[in-house]
Amino acid sequence: IELLERDKDAHKGDFGEVLFIAGASSYFGAPYFSALSFLKAGGGYSRLAAPVSVSSLLAEKGSEIVFVPQKETGSGSIALENKDRLLELARKMDMVVMGPGLSLTEETQELARELALEIDKPLLIDGDGITAISKDIELIKKRKAETILTPHLGEMTRITGMEIGELGKNKVASLQTNVGITHLTLYFCSGNQCCYAINDYRIHSTASYQSLSNL
Repeated sequence: IELLERDKDAHKGDFGEVLFIAGASSYFGAPYFSALSFLKAGGGYSRLAAPVSVSSLLAEKGSEIVFVPQKETGSGSIALENKDRLLELARKMDMVVMGPGLSLTEETQELARELALEIDKPLLIDGDGITAISKDIELIKKRKAETILTPHLGEMTRITGMEIGELGKNKVASLQTNVGITHLTLYFCSGNQCCYAINDYRIHSTASYQSLSNL
């Protein structure tokens, strides 16, 4: 991959700002690695909206990340009452990522659905965020900005209603029946093959390398 040249006088404000809505009291790695990966890929500002109890611990490890601590539910996930503040912050971003380690707490799942509908910036939905929208997948059709979904096999069953065995046998067919929504990109990785579809019904496939632990 050819890397883009950067102006010698450039600063981090020139390379994008992403908001990550992620994490819960039981999930520390997902929000941390998600937010850090954007910076390692060359991004400018990585803002992590995580529960306050999670933020204080991750701040000791991820000093490069800008933390936006959120009020919590009783189970330690992001509370619904944060919605307006998150929407206001999202308007200032170039992109939003929502879902890594978000938890399956129903209040937080409802927050994810409402944010998915109301955020007017490009939105990547991953992990528990996919589980949330799978209960009302039609809301994706109402979005005007770009939407990216990154389901694994289990999450793909929730989106499509197809059985795991059926999905595993024919990833391409499962994508063909679930693209065509305006502004939707769908990445589906399972086993040694990753497929992705962009809303024009063209399916692309890439072979992934076997994990080092199996070599």
